[in-house]
Amino acid sequence: MDSTVDPVAALIRAVADQVIDPASGVLAEVEEAVLRGMGEPYRRDPVMAEEALASTRENAGHWIHVMRTSPYTPVDPLLAPSVVGVARAATRRGAARNVWAAYNAGRDVVWRHWMRLTFAASTDTAVVARSLEVVAGSLSTWIDETVRQLAEHIERERDELTRATQAQRFETVTLVLEGAPIETARATERLGYRFEGRQLGAVLWADPGAPDRAALSRAAEELRRRTRAPEILTVAASSFSLWLWLGGFGDLGELTQPFAGAPEIRCAIGSPGHGVEGFRRSHDEATEAQRLMMRSAVGLVATFAEVALAALAGRDEQAAREYVARTLGPLETADPELRETVRVYIRAQYNAARTAELLFTHRNTVLNRLHRAEALLPEPLAVRGLEVGAALELHRWLGSPT
Repeated sequence: MDSTVDPVAALIRAVADQVIDPASGVLAEVEEAVLRGMGEPYRRDPVMAEEALASTRENAGHWIHVMRTSPYTPVDPLLAPSVVGVARAATRRGAARNVWAAYNAGRDVVWRHWMRLTFAASTDTAVVARSLEVVAGSLSTWIDETVRQLAEHIERERDELTRATQAQRFETVTLVLEGAPIETARATERLGYRFEGRQLGAVLWADPGAPDRAALSRAAEELRRRTRAPEILTVAASSFSLWLWLGGFGDLGELTQPFAGAPEIRCAIGSPGHGVEGFRRSHDEATEAQRLMMRSAVGLVATFAEVALAALAGRDEQAAREYVARTLGPLETADPELRETVRVYIRAQYNAARTAELLFTHRNTVLNRLHRAEALLPEPLAVRGLEVGAALELHRWLGSPT
């Protein structure tokens, strides 16, 4: 519509002219409301306060200009440098919600004065009602969309920064792991992680079909707390996996427990080492344990010590499988419950009561399974217990032949 003949548009323009006029004091009140909404340190820091005020002036001028020239047109968000800068600074200080509060505080002031000035400028109730309806809808929609787009913009920036940082960390860690000519001091500076003292490497991973980076971070922090490690280094190996190192750790007693805060996350852990060489070796062991865990789908958390035999035998897998078949006989393809009972029984030093506790079953059930398993073995456990235990560990981690 042409605002020269449209009384609603004409009324909106008249009120907009008063709001934008410094003499009305409306914008000054809006600026003060925005600063209150932003909170500390914007009110104390003159530089940050001025940036917030500049952002408010640009935003207000942008919206009022559109209302004066084309009041029925949706107002696009203004992602000017000052506007984005204020939102970025607040987000980095953990005060992203303050941005939303500040915009709403400014909206309340504008709306209160706009209604006052509108009622003072016209006595035509129909025109007044329609003009306020247009302004209210425009103001609310514009602010909601501005806050939404600002949040998306900041999140994109943060993702890009994270990717750049992670790329440098991954590159540096790879150089260290490969033994490339990079000074330890330089690597420490880049990673913020010291290579002196005790080192423990681990690999965490989620379901590739539904990667959950937050769950990976929770699991990493839980592992650090369990070991009381003062230093931790994490590097994103992929969208669903994390390389992790713990420096100067203390307690290794609860390593193989599933993660309470991220029960779906799997974890492979290397052996403790020392210095840069320990950093490399522990990581290599963790990745080998991960390979076997992914292949066998056994367990949520495992250490290299648990899979070391299978890792060693895997260097000649055909010979290892022949050994398993020869040692276990028909037990190799029998009920998995029987094999697991025998395996745990041997690890429990042939103690049936302890085996029952570990398997959460009755002692008589354990004895019954052992009797059935003995009938399948080529030779009795009393004669070949060591060999049978090794074969069962190999079968567990190598899995059945495909």
